[in-house]
Amino acid sequence: MKLSYVLIDIALFLMFSLNINSIFGQSNFHLDSTYERYRERLREHFIVIDSCVEHQGVNIPATEINYSENRMEWSDGNSNMSHYLSILATEFAIQSNQQKPTLQTRSELLYALMALERLDLYSETFLRTNSNNESEYPVLIVNPRANINGFHNRDDVSSEFWKSHKHHFKTDSFRSVYTHANDPALSQDNIIHHLEGLTLVSVLVNKISIKDIPIHFDTPIIPNYLKNRGIWAGDSIDCKKWVADIAKRYVLLIQNKTKKRLPKPLLGVRTHWYIANPLNNELVEEGSGSDLDLSIFFHYGFIETARFLTGENHRRYHGLSPTHGMIFKTLMRYRQIKLPGFIPNIPIKFDDYKIRSLATTGNPMGNETFELLLHHRNHSAIFKYEHFPLIWLILHSKNATQHLLDVGIYEIEKSYYDTLFMDIPKNGSNDCNSKNWKSTSRCVWPEHLPKTSEIGHEYSGMDFMMLFNLYRLVFIVHKDNSN
Repeated sequence: MKLSYVLIDIALFLMFSLNINSIFGQSNFHLDSTYERYRERLREHFIVIDSCVEHQGVNIPATEINYSENRMEWSDGNSNMSHYLSILATEFAIQSNQQKPTLQTRSELLYALMALERLDLYSETFLRTNSNNESEYPVLIVNPRANINGFHNRDDVSSEFWKSHKHHFKTDSFRSVYTHANDPALSQDNIIHHLEGLTLVSVLVNKISIKDIPIHFDTPIIPNYLKNRGIWAGDSIDCKKWVADIAKRYVLLIQNKTKKRLPKPLLGVRTHWYIANPLNNELVEEGSGSDLDLSIFFHYGFIETARFLTGENHRRYHGLSPTHGMIFKTLMRYRQIKLPGFIPNIPIKFDDYKIRSLATTGNPMGNETFELLLHHRNHSAIFKYEHFPLIWLILHSKNATQHLLDVGIYEIEKSYYDTLFMDIPKNGSNDCNSKNWKSTSRCVWPEHLPKTSEIGHEYSGMDFMMLFNLYRLVFIVHKDNSN
């Protein structure tokens, strides 16, 4: 009889264990292994990591492989560098907490930030070269005082880059904004996305040693710039100062001394808030604020995020709404605009990614910001943006785990993300092996997930890596620290 009871107990235990696994998917151990496979896959097939940081195209990850077109895709700049910086910042924090080697992560982070500096320094020169139809290998003349200003192209993945590194990738062709768009310049959307990754770098990394990291420059312009501003001192890089400097460049870029008359459909409204090409002072093609959203409400979110990163108020000009951010906060609270007057109570709903992003990084409403991020995630059929609550906790709470415990939602939140990771493909994401991860980024474009896409796409998986690291910091590393 005793033996039968033991066998029954074992059977019940196994049934319970299998049931738990079916509910919560892969264990943390297996997710750790999956993460490592994704990271290795990213390095092997989606990015060229190069210590020669001024070479075009290097240290900027591609987002997907389009096998049906035999092409690597670098997308529009709204998910690659933002996710990549977020991955590296969170990875460094986890490794440091666990006292693991950080050389690979530190190197990639340094090179990625240098890629932003390269874009900032050379973009006007490349735009000038292309507009003048000069040869493929022109003599580049730069003006550091004028060109290091926050304005840059979305990427610089060029034909020359492809010729040099084609063997590294799985396809015979490529597509990037730099080579295939009429106007490769960044938009306000790109800045908003970059700020997400940059804020995580500022909070989680602070200073890093670069003594053991090989790095090579074609000119002394970038290192001199960083050293003159106290960012690079000896064998150390102060990432907090570096991010503050980049954020200041961005927020000053979108404020212009000269008011510009926006397009005719907007009745010729003039504003200081827009992004223009410094070479011709014309509005950039996409996301310049020409639809007035930058001047009416986004300006407040930019100012608050820059204030968080720099400790200073970098407002130079008023927008078309009060500086206290009433419209911004209303949109964040209700996710709609109610038309006044003769058309009462007719809501205009919209994809509020940019509002939620700037609220996450700038935290203009304190703890209410976090409550709203959770509410919108839980009550949006499509636009959930699961990364924002986790980023807010890491940026703005003293202890992420304790904050969740204090408000009584730790287990609920952990279960939410456990369930989300249930069907992450172990060896890489593509368009047919997972309903939750068959997209360039479920965090940026969740509306693409329900669609049946053409077979033949393999995705970088940076959305999973970013989310999983945020999850580890909030639910594993911070909890270990609190015990």
